[in-house]
Amino acid sequence: MKTHFIKTINPYFQYAWEWRKPFEVRLNDRDYQYGDKVVLQEYDEMKKKYGIREIHGTINFVLYGYYAVKEDHVIFSYETTLRKDGDNIYPILESRPLDRFLKL
Repeated sequence: MKTHFIKTINPYFQYAWEWRKPFEVRLNDRDYQYGDKVVLQEYDEMKKKYGIREIHGTINFVLYGYYAVKEDHVIFSYETTLRKDGDNIYPILESRPLDRFLKL
């Protein structure tokens, strides 16, 4: 298993931080696999520097080779395991309920 450090610009990082985007669409240049670790790193494109927030997670689904996904891209979902905001570390002790994302 690998750990992938992923530069993530806003507003996409903010959506993930707010639990609104538990997936990534990426160029599949790193061979993302189920069980790999990901670290989404907030990146300010205007200032050309990293922010202080990170989201750590484990990939729990990978989709590629599907007609709706570009040939050299991948879509993966991840389960957040830890969030960092500077020196503040917030371990995630339980999964977020799926009904938070679905209107039933």
